Amino acid sequence: MTTPSLEPTLAAYFAGLFDGEGYVNVYVPKERNTAVLFVGIGSTDFSVLEMLKRTFGGCLTKIRISSVVSKRVSREWKITNEGAADFLRAVYPYLQIKKRQAALAFKFRKMMDQNFRSKDEHRRSLLESLATEIRQTNRGEVPGVETVKAAPEMGKSQSSLPA
Repeated sequence: MTTPSLEPTLAAYFAGLFDGEGYVNVYVPKERNTAVLFVGIGSTDFSVLEMLKRTFGGCLTKIRISSVVSKRVSREWKITNEGAADFLRAVYPYLQIKKRQAALAFKFRKMMDQNFRSKDEHRRSLLESLATEIRQTNRGEVPGVETVKAAPEMGKSQSSLPA
């Protein structure tokens, strides 16, 4: 599948949805010289997930209860490998929060596409290193990645602000 041509407003909408509710993940099995790139978005609005599936492909997970407290039903749209890269290319210009994860996913996918011997330990090491960096970035552990932990305090009281 090639990167679909999207209207800028739709690409920006998907990017915002991905920034807020999406994830990038990777899997590098120990026994094989292969890897899988995953991208997904969870939502309680099934219509937007259907729109993602129609636009990019992928699959929808089974409906589940999203939490014990809210008891709302939710599901996920998931896509792998080249389809995941196509989605990330379409939304990349509009990403604000997960831009670094997307950039790492592009590097990971490029490494996956290179032809290596089946038992190439160097390639496997590079894939595992990128996988670790993606996971650390997802958790906010990589230096240079800004995360919001609390609202910033205002330095001045409301009364001292200019009118």
